[in-house]
Amino acid sequence: MAEWLLSINNYIDHLQISSIKKTRYINLIMDETRDISVKQMISLCLRYVEEDTGKIREEIFMFKPILNESGEGKQ
Repeated sequence: MAEWLLSINNYIDHLQISSIKKTRYINLIMDETRDISVKQMISLCLRYVEEDTGKIREEIFMFKPILNESGEGKQ
């Protein structure tokens, strides 16, 4: 089961990368939110327009918990 999920993830990553390579500009969107357990999370999203189709795409690139809110970069 794990191998199947990893192969799907790799395929989706490949599709995203090939789609991103076809664009000139990429917007980086960062946002903080709280999940249902009230943990603070940060999401990183890429927004771009596919050159060949003209379709606007938004892809979640990262979604992780915030471990430190001080701004000092320490965990």
